[in-house]
Amino acid sequence: MTKLDFIDWKSDPRTKEIFKFLEQECFTIAESLAHSAGLNPISDRYQVGVIRGMERMLEIDYEETEEDA
Repeated sequence: MTKLDFIDWKSDPRTKEIFKFLEQECFTIAESLAHSAGLNPISDRYQVGVIRGMERMLEIDYEETEEDA
């Protein structure tokens, strides 16, 4: 994927909707966790992992490789 392809993908309305959904889900899960943390530590850790995974997706950025240079 070229940098231009990546920029096009990030600016695509469908991509923006997916990212908006991920942001909303992160918030929803964090809110739920804020109200129930400590009741089930295994579930807590799972939810934290899900949030972190979604955050990593939201942080995706273009990374140049030698092939791109």
